[in-house]
Amino acid sequence: MKVLRNCGVAAAVAGLGMALSLPAFAQSPTVNVGGRIHLDAAKYDDDIVPLNDGVLVRRARLGANGTFGDGWGYKVEWDFAENNVAANDLFISYRGLGPGEFKLGQFKVPFGLNELTSSNAIMFIERSLGTEAFADARRLGAGYEHFEGNYGYQAMVYSRRTGSSSTGDQPLGVGGRFVFNPMNDDSGMVHLGIALAYESTDDADSVRFRARPESRAGGSPRLVDTGSIGNASSTLKLGLEAAWMSGPVSVEAEYMLTDVSRGTGNSDVDFSAFHIQGSYVLGGQRSYRGGRFRGVTPGAWELGLRYSWLDLNDGVIAGGEQSNVTLAVNYYATRNVRFMGNIIRVDQDDTGDKPWALAMRAQVSF
Repeated sequence: MKVLRNCGVAAAVAGLGMALSLPAFAQSPTVNVGGRIHLDAAKYDDDIVPLNDGVLVRRARLGANGTFGDGWGYKVEWDFAENNVAANDLFISYRGLGPGEFKLGQFKVPFGLNELTSSNAIMFIERSLGTEAFADARRLGAGYEHFEGNYGYQAMVYSRRTGSSSTGDQPLGVGGRFVFNPMNDDSGMVHLGIALAYESTDDADSVRFRARPESRAGGSPRLVDTGSIGNASSTLKLGLEAAWMSGPVSVEAEYMLTDVSRGTGNSDVDFSAFHIQGSYVLGGQRSYRGGRFRGVTPGAWELGLRYSWLDLNDGVIAGGEQSNVTLAVNYYATRNVRFMGNIIRVDQDDTGDKPWALAMRAQVSF
């Protein structure tokens, strides 16, 4: 495994070295300052597990992006929410190694349409159960992506997130995603995607999967949780994506499967998740570019409905099974301001816990 890790690091360094050998830095640097503030509130009608009403600064991000040479770019962004300061995107990029873009630093692992859609543009206040449980979000690594015409691909070699700690060798992950658009024109869009992510846990011999009930304000507990799964040697994740859009109507569906390989004397375990969601936009429509959904026409209202399901039970692991149904009403006041409301019906199958949640968000981005 150390050989594979060294190869991955060497490839990243070699790629950067090739880029550095090319003529660059001929242009004056540019700086574009950006940020987002997401303010959430939630009221719960709990059933078995107590859920506390509350408010939350879900995101408070500030950063900058721009260029600093011929083909060179960068992005730095920190999140100041929940009394923590954490790096989000933190990378340099280069367009000059083939037709696509090379990245080095911390950015999102290419896994999951719902995860890769910006939090400024997601249809619901929180992403689906499966996305929270299985998507890796941002990691430190090196990646390459290219989107052209009716197809696109992304690949990444990665390790831990910056700021995380490990008592042994850090894990090594490899991920890839391929997207195909049979149709993407003025008449509509069809999206088909597949993603794979493999990660060796190496000396970090435990993994854990869990999810909140698609609402975080009030410090809502996780109703499904595998706990630490010991003797985990690796994880392999499969993601299947499908989406369709025509005028004001859009539909998205994803299936995720996670296989955990374990050491001698321990059985492998599999967990899975699925969600399907759709919306109708009054006075506008959603946009799509680069293998992911983007924003909605300013001034529009959006009605959304989602069903999500997550199964964290297999063998001796009893993490729980849960399904949610969520109704959304969103108002896009301007290009930079959005108001969101979600009504969530939760069904924890193992315990029979069936709470309700009313979640709201005020969002500003620039």
